[in-house]
Amino acid sequence: MNAGFIIRSCRRNIFPLYHTVSDVPLPHIGDLYAVRNVKQFTRDLEILCRSYTPATMEETAAVRPRGQRPLFHLTFDDGLKECATVIAPFLLQKGIPASFFINNDFIDNRRLFYRFVVSLLLEKNPAPVLAKALEETGLPAGNPRMTLLKMSHRDEDLLRLLAVKLNLDTELYLREKQPYMSAEDIGSLLKNGFTIGSHSCSHADFSLLGAEEMIREITSSVNDLNLRFGIRCTAFSFPFSSHMLSVAAAEAVMNGVPGIKYFFGTSGIKDDLPGMYQRIPFEKSNQSATAILVRQTTKYRLQKMAGTPSTAACPLASKA
Repeated sequence: MNAGFIIRSCRRNIFPLYHTVSDVPLPHIGDLYAVRNVKQFTRDLEILCRSYTPATMEETAAVRPRGQRPLFHLTFDDGLKECATVIAPFLLQKGIPASFFINNDFIDNRRLFYRFVVSLLLEKNPAPVLAKALEETGLPAGNPRMTLLKMSHRDEDLLRLLAVKLNLDTELYLREKQPYMSAEDIGSLLKNGFTIGSHSCSHADFSLLGAEEMIREITSSVNDLNLRFGIRCTAFSFPFSSHMLSVAAAEAVMNGVPGIKYFFGTSGIKDDLPGMYQRIPFEKSNQSATAILVRQTTKYRLQKMAGTPSTAACPLASKA
């Protein structure tokens, strides 16, 4: 069956998810997900525009009348600098709207995401060196890569210790590489008509937080964005979108931050719950946009045919 026909058969609005686009290697990301280069990203947009019409977040979140061409809205998490230097200029030229979800603690390169520290350690050190450092720190050393990738925000002190042992200067990396956008960059995105949303302050794994902590993270982030940039932030994307978060906790969070109208997870094509919209991750592999959309559409249609739930198992869905 023709791939385009399969994609168009779903007739649902979609929210593709990216983090960055780069033609140069990014060591702080290299071991975490497959970054698209400009050529790949251009091809993704060509494929998306064949079956969908680019639209704003508000338009894409609305129910599309039957028979009309479905919409897509691009989203980008983590506030990486390529959003301002590569992605925004490209999208402006094409006239394609997008939303950028920001972690407040990373603005102006004030702090390095702990997962980026993990990637840098993996990029810069061979397995035997990592194993020795892990063993000296009292951590499992049999599979260094797995040990590091399993670390959460609760392990940041251990990661700092490992960084010192392995001569990784994260402050120097922030100063020299500046992986994140500045406040000025974010202001420019707003002036150019892009949407800014919250991705929490610290990018903690919400499945490890209580409801009050989650609400505090979101509220602090939203209040800071509103005050700093003179906006009314109405969108939030969950860090990791962990399936480990209970329905009760998710509902508590969604009801505990009244200013947010749009919550985003990463479960792919689903029958969205009120106020919660699932996105399609485009960086889990180097697969083409066609392959990703065919897989997502086929999975969704098979679930509908089988009568199995096509909503996320929990509002926050699967881990990205």
